Amino acid sequence: MGVLTHDGIAVFTTLMTNTFIDAPNEQFTFRKWWYKDDKTHVSFFCNRSLGKLSEMGHFNLHVYGNDTSSNTIVIYKNKTI
Repeated sequence: MGVLTHDGIAVFTTLMTNTFIDAPNEQFTFRKWWYKDDKTHVSFFCNRSLGKLSEMGHFNLHVYGNDTSSNTIVIYKNKTI
């Protein structure tokens, strides 16, 4: 993640798609999800996709919250929180 400097930190809040990925009817459930229709959202994340981004960008990641409400995502390099 090129936008984070050494000791940089990024924090954002979002809903996650974890509940859809593991559901037997995930496509139907996702289509009914109101959050995906908000025009201010450009991407959706689950724990696995955030983990892969963390691995590729060589940064640390913490997810606070649960799958059914807002989650706070903290991404950082070489910083303890």
